[in-house]
Amino acid sequence: MSTALGLAAGLAIHRYPFPGKSVLDRLFSSAFAVPTIVLGIGLLQWYAQLGMASSPLTLLLAHLVLTVPYTVRLVLAGLAGLDRSAELAAAGLGARAPQVFWHVTLPAVRGPLIAGAFFALITSFDDLTIALFVVTTDMQTLPVRIFNYLQYNYDPTVTAVGTVVVLFAAVAVVIIERVVGVAHLFGADPEN
Repeated sequence: MSTALGLAAGLAIHRYPFPGKSVLDRLFSSAFAVPTIVLGIGLLQWYAQLGMASSPLTLLLAHLVLTVPYTVRLVLAGLAGLDRSAELAAAGLGARAPQVFWHVTLPAVRGPLIAGAFFALITSFDDLTIALFVVTTDMQTLPVRIFNYLQYNYDPTVTAVGTVVVLFAAVAVVIIERVVGVAHLFGADPEN
């Protein structure tokens, strides 16, 4: 979900003038500067004011707040290097807007979009701080379950789980490198 929302927001910020565009752009940039504990407490208070009990929906919304800025920033970086003349040429040759998007724009931002999806997945999967404030005893993420387990148990189970998580992150990085390539992702010439 954060990938789709990040793509839509990135395209809107990059391409279209609308009221509050600069505020929205700064909001997505400032999300990296807010400590996650502050974000978690803020979301808990906001949910309490709205009368929303902890649920899968509140956890999903919290993780979207945490992860969408990654995809927006990476999509904006990908769009900054996109030459609009290819899109205009496709449109000039009779392609409709969805065809231009699917065959020209989306392939141009494919690398940053994949990287944003992996960043969002890893960040969401590894988040403890925000999840502590929005989960219940019935619904817990893996990091919260590990945190609770460590309070009462001292055995190698957590070490094994931690190893799997680190391997998962390493595999994600290797996949990004193989599919997209880090040099291509940031617009660098891989030959140099």
